[in-house]
Amino acid sequence: MNEAQKCNDSKTRSTWLWGTASLSITFLIVFFTATQTSVAFWAAAVVIFGVAAVLMLKWPDLTTIIAIGLIYSNVSVVAVRFHGLPSILPAATLGILAWPFIYRLVIQKENLLIPPAAPYLLCFIFIQFTSAILSKDPRYSFGSFMSFLLEGAVVYALVSNIVRTRRLVIACFWMLALCAVLMGGIPMLKQLSGNADSIYGGFAQAGSDFNTGTEGQQRVISQQRATGSIGEQNRYGQFMILLAPITLSLLSISSKTRLKCCALVASLFSLVGFALAFSRGAAVGLVLGIGVATLLNLLSRKQLKWFAIGGIVVLLLLPQYLDRLSSITNLTTLSSPQGASSQTDGAIRGRLTEMAGAALAFRDHPILGVGPGMFVKYSQQYSQVIGLRSLGSEREAHSLPLDIMAETGILGSICFTAMLLAVFTALTSKRRIALKQKDTVGAALAGGITVALILYLTTGLFLHLSYIRYFWLLIGLADAISMLTADGDRGDDFLPRLQQDS
Repeated sequence: MNEAQKCNDSKTRSTWLWGTASLSITFLIVFFTATQTSVAFWAAAVVIFGVAAVLMLKWPDLTTIIAIGLIYSNVSVVAVRFHGLPSILPAATLGILAWPFIYRLVIQKENLLIPPAAPYLLCFIFIQFTSAILSKDPRYSFGSFMSFLLEGAVVYALVSNIVRTRRLVIACFWMLALCAVLMGGIPMLKQLSGNADSIYGGFAQAGSDFNTGTEGQQRVISQQRATGSIGEQNRYGQFMILLAPITLSLLSISSKTRLKCCALVASLFSLVGFALAFSRGAAVGLVLGIGVATLLNLLSRKQLKWFAIGGIVVLLLLPQYLDRLSSITNLTTLSSPQGASSQTDGAIRGRLTEMAGAALAFRDHPILGVGPGMFVKYSQQYSQVIGLRSLGSEREAHSLPLDIMAETGILGSICFTAMLLAVFTALTSKRRIALKQKDTVGAALAGGITVALILYLTTGLFLHLSYIRYFWLLIGLADAISMLTADGDRGDDFLPRLQQDS
């Protein structure tokens, strides 16, 4: 074990402990204020909130860790939906990221950073704005545009400028590992307990059921699809699998056995949460993503081994996932003689209809698209033309590239693609330099976030661009890492040190 690894583990223990304590305090605040509380409970909540406020004022980067944990775990939305907290809470969660940003730029007088994706993002914002104005319903489309600004562009700008040190990057990764344990562990507890009616405070929500067989000649056995704290099954599966490469990167940079065990446990829970969603599209996207990452030499043999072991363990725990995946073979009926397509799974036909409709919308509006958020207004119309399945309600495009093409046209697609290329180019360049300098920690951090983004894009082939705060949070972290991996820190970190760093 070299001195750099010892120093890194020392920093990791400190930031992991403080990050865990901070998230725990926040959960306690939510619990106390969401229940029928007595005066004693309210008093305790005020004390806890006061202590948390003092800690965040003294160490502003604790706010960054807390905010990232709250955003990814979706705890603020759960608190509003299931525990009666004010509806402004999710916006306030995003808003607390402004404190470390202000602290750095105003109080510490650090420079504003221009990350690799920023110029292309500005172009994408302009195109979305123009497309919204020219859409057939500017008021509706402008609402989607404003949501993109607040949950997307603002989150990206704050995160990419706040996370300026490697120590803070590692702390954020460990917070995401904690999210993997909470978001995957609670639904797994529900699965094992057989308590299908409970949602465990909103952290084990459930979506639709699917049949896994019959018991005797009568009873049909069904399996719930978990939606976790997200509330949507396919999105839950997607957001859980993104945590796997991040937690595996923590495994590769940790030298202490207990830290390796923590990273492995988090990795397993990310795979468990992914599997509990029983998403067929996410499974196909996972295989594609691992294939792409392997071809680009972003996954080591050890990481591929852990992916394989984790997959086997998950399938042993949840063999019904194989039943779910077997229905993908129904796609072959689409090439059969007329009428055979009616045998195809209705959900699959619906997804294909939505995707084909988005392609037709792009054909008819090729320059600027139909406007941000506007494809839903066209989906039923185009479904009548396609003939696979008539959509009974307004539906999204259900494919990230087709969604971008349909709603922002060729100009938006070019800017979005250029932005992604800028992010990946910066990350791969910094990772290559880090490997040349034998900077294993920097290479692992860059590799982990790169694979997470690849998995987002490959699973996004079957999911449109929604819940955008997750995507832009990852893009912000990616740009922050690309500016740190080989060039060193871009400022001081404002995190507590529980012991003297070696």
